[in-house]
Amino acid sequence: MTPGSMEKEKKMRLKDKVAIITAAGSGSGRAGAVLFAREGARVVVGDIDP
Repeated sequence: MTPGSMEKEKKMRLKDKVAIITAAGSGSGRAGAVLFAREGARVVVGDIDP
């Protein structure tokens, strides 16, 4: 493995996983959704606007 491929592999820790994140419209919910997506997860998000 080359250093570049090792870095990509490291970033895909959640590949083939699904994350359901509530309150993803802003704040920590949004940050978590973005992070999980960067790590390779399929992300389902939900939020309400009262």
